[in-house]
Amino acid sequence: MHLRVLGSVELAEPNAPVDPLPARLRRLLAGLLIHADTVVSVDALADIVWGDAIPKHPPASLHNLVARLRKRLAAAGAEASLATRPPGYCLQIAHADFDASQFEDLVGAARRTRGAGRDSDRTDQVAGLIDRALNLWRGTAYSEFCDEDFARAESARLVELRTGAVEERIDLALDLGRPAEALDRLGTLIAADPLRERPQRQLMLARYRSGHQVEALEGYHSYRRLLGDELGLEPSAALLALQSAILRHDAALQLPAVRTPTGRVGIGLPTESPEVFPDSEPTPRSEPGRVFPRSRSTGLIGRDADLARLDDLVQPGDVVTLVGPGGTGKTSLATAAAARLANRFPDGIWVCELAALTDPTVVPDVIGTLLAVPRRHGVSTRDRLVEYLRPLRLLLVLDNCEQILDGCAELITAVSRDCPGVAVLATSREPLDVAGERMVLVAPLGDEAAVALFVERAGRVSPGFSPDAETTAIIDELCRRLDRLPLAVELAAVRMRVMSAEDLLRRISWRFRRLHAGGRAARHQSLGALIDWSYDLLDPSQRTVFELISVFAGGFTLEAAEHLITQVPHLEASLDYAAAADLVLTLVDRSMIMAYHTGRRPRYALLETLRAYARDRLAAGLYADSAYRAHATYIATQVDEEVSGLYGRRHAEAAARLDGLLAEVRSAHDWALTHDLALAERLATSLWPYVETRMPAEVPQWAERTLDAVQSAASGTDGPTIARLCAVAAAGARFAGDLPRARQLIERGLAEVSDPADEAYLRFVLGDVALFEGQLDEAARLADELVAAAGAGLFGAFEHVAQGIEPLVRGYRGDPTGGVSRADELRAQAEANGDIVGAGWMRYIRGELLLDSDPQQARPCLEQALDVGRRFGDRYLVGVSLVSVASVSSRHGDPVAAAGVFRDVVEHWHRVGDWTHQWTTIRNVADLLSRLRRDEPAAVLLGGLQTRSAPLFGGELERLLEVRSTLVRRLGQDRFDSLTAVGAGLDDNQVVDQARGALREVGSG
Repeated sequence: MHLRVLGSVELAEPNAPVDPLPARLRRLLAGLLIHADTVVSVDALADIVWGDAIPKHPPASLHNLVARLRKRLAAAGAEASLATRPPGYCLQIAHADFDASQFEDLVGAARRTRGAGRDSDRTDQVAGLIDRALNLWRGTAYSEFCDEDFARAESARLVELRTGAVEERIDLALDLGRPAEALDRLGTLIAADPLRERPQRQLMLARYRSGHQVEALEGYHSYRRLLGDELGLEPSAALLALQSAILRHDAALQLPAVRTPTGRVGIGLPTESPEVFPDSEPTPRSEPGRVFPRSRSTGLIGRDADLARLDDLVQPGDVVTLVGPGGTGKTSLATAAAARLANRFPDGIWVCELAALTDPTVVPDVIGTLLAVPRRHGVSTRDRLVEYLRPLRLLLVLDNCEQILDGCAELITAVSRDCPGVAVLATSREPLDVAGERMVLVAPLGDEAAVALFVERAGRVSPGFSPDAETTAIIDELCRRLDRLPLAVELAAVRMRVMSAEDLLRRISWRFRRLHAGGRAARHQSLGALIDWSYDLLDPSQRTVFELISVFAGGFTLEAAEHLITQVPHLEASLDYAAAADLVLTLVDRSMIMAYHTGRRPRYALLETLRAYARDRLAAGLYADSAYRAHATYIATQVDEEVSGLYGRRHAEAAARLDGLLAEVRSAHDWALTHDLALAERLATSLWPYVETRMPAEVPQWAERTLDAVQSAASGTDGPTIARLCAVAAAGARFAGDLPRARQLIERGLAEVSDPADEAYLRFVLGDVALFEGQLDEAARLADELVAAAGAGLFGAFEHVAQGIEPLVRGYRGDPTGGVSRADELRAQAEANGDIVGAGWMRYIRGELLLDSDPQQARPCLEQALDVGRRFGDRYLVGVSLVSVASVSSRHGDPVAAAGVFRDVVEHWHRVGDWTHQWTTIRNVADLLSRLRRDEPAAVLLGGLQTRSAPLFGGELERLLEVRSTLVRRLGQDRFDSLTAVGAGLDDNQVVDQARGALREVGSG
């Protein structure tokens, strides 16, 4: 172990005593280790090393320190690489060389071993792994820097991981029947944090198992007093349950503790919400939208046989449908099965929730958005999705297909026929009726499993619940009356907080008789009766809130619910913000709303069955239109607020929030299209800056649909609506490669426009189109107009990117020096305004204009732009920067290395769906292949580009003519013509496949 931070920061040389590094080198090493394998900027490192005493020339001084650290790393024999990477340095290390990584690896291995079985030998093995991990610690992590800003968070993270490992080690001692060992370890742990509850529970259990019941109970009362004095809180339900069990001398306490998946102590009594070990499930990749579901073990009681069957059935190319009535747990079963199958599908597991949809025709759009599959001119969304999936090996989980059965069946048929590596796992209340479909009936639980589920859920709300034989018999009858449907059983179990099992059975039986007489479908009688009963137990205000929040398509915050409720007119005056929040939380307590934590604040959601029930009630009442309008208006306001944060200091956060809002925007826009076209226009067009950075194909499609709806409306609409809709739709068309359509939409928008901001955006898109087409005079005129519009504040924070057309036009018209100077000026303005993305675009433009005249200067500019694009999720900037980085290597460096970068570029544009830039990229690939004397594939690509590539001009035209001339000379005219004819006969995807294949051959040969 050469690099040590679990104590003081040390660099240890082999077979030698530790020679402490000088203070500044220790600071530098600490800063790099905290951000290992990522680039740390010069400014950030200088701040860590010198603080307020920054030297006169920080980059030079830091460079000297880095050189000294490199020498010390080499002398210590550390497997580390300290690389210079703009805008700073990156330290890459081997896990075996770094004590913090070794600690986390050992704890992870212990957890995986623990999850594989629970016999005593395996428990001893787990204990040994944790002991090895804990023995690496020499003090507080990053001890000398742990209170400084740069190290505080990482130090606290590692210390918390160590505390968790110690707690797990104590659990193991208890499991192995060694309470004395547990007591030895608990003293230090509790002294460090006396308010932490888990060690207090362990202390009580260890004392009890050591024969000291009185001390165990005294520990409970001492901790309760401490909580009350320090925080004004009462002990948790889990601690109360343990106290109760100790008082009763519960036999379960004498047995080795049943382990929850997180390593918490369990004795058949409620603990915190169980989770799985982090390492027991596949680690998700970083691509956005990919979902690796987490199984909820307590929700899958009695499903082992179903999971084993799905392990066998779900293979690449198969379609499996989980069929059953609402409430049987189809979704839980599907996500748990998917998590077990991750290794079978290298391109991932993608879960698409369809319950909020009502229009079967939008199924391909929704799945395409999840997979980030953009549209392409002349190709339907369904066909485009099939094209995208054809080469992949992934599992697509389609949840709740019953409302849009025809749309799902049509898409699944196409995917099953043409995508042999894709498996589909669907859930539905009825079969999809597609060829090759394998149905798995998700039946109600068995008798024992249903009772076990009831007891487990009742124990959560009624600590200490332990049914005797008579009560168990009543529960068994109760579950039978509920058809042993998991959701019904869970909802009934919640009532054990305020009722006895006998009272519960009597009341449910009466309610079922009445509902059966109503003639409901047999498969819905029990669940419908139970939900009706739960609904009837709510007071009128609670019912109203339950119905109103069903308009959310997914999860929501408490603030969102408050806003929605208080914006619905004609509700009771008592429903102000405070009352609305209380009502939502009351519904959470009654299990009508689920609460879950995904970040700093909890979020809330309705189970799909409850959402459907609530929406039916809402539709039959007085507030449906008002509720959906309030939802759409609220979401539009949220979009406006987040869009205002783009291209500024909040860009990354705002873009991520907009990603999370898309499902709600989709739902709101769908409602607004048939109820309020002005609101539909606002939802579709306010996202235009998001379109420019994330390039989602779905948003321009919303603009197109709204445009069609406006055109069909009898009353018509005003000019600004038409203009902005045209602009957003044109933005999508220019990415999709349909430049004529983009021009047509822009011309229509300019004919209708009356708002200067709308006109500015139209002219920005037109300027991009003019550049693609080589219309430099037109682009120059538009560039001047865009500069004036930016000066008038018409672009907001987008002003720096919008003006980027000007320096590009200067360079392309023969004045690269002037273009570079203008790009530098705009970059300085962007940085002063906190627009890092805008500054990144100007670095790209600088590099693009210097690409051939000064490649040594161009490369770092392009790499910095690429880093900005990746860090801030700007897919447009990432793509164009990659093209230029590859071109630098191709023309002025290592063409073989350039092939690898071009592979990334081709895949990037294919994922994003930017065909305009794809054809530009493939032109450069043809040039590269010619340089490498791969003449035949180069000629095929030239043929494929004949009718696809945008018009060429300037240096690009000269290069392509030179490539053509070279290929004709080397191949001969006849062979060249034959190969280009082959390329001309290929479709779009075949041309892309040809480029991929040729680039792979370069890499392998």
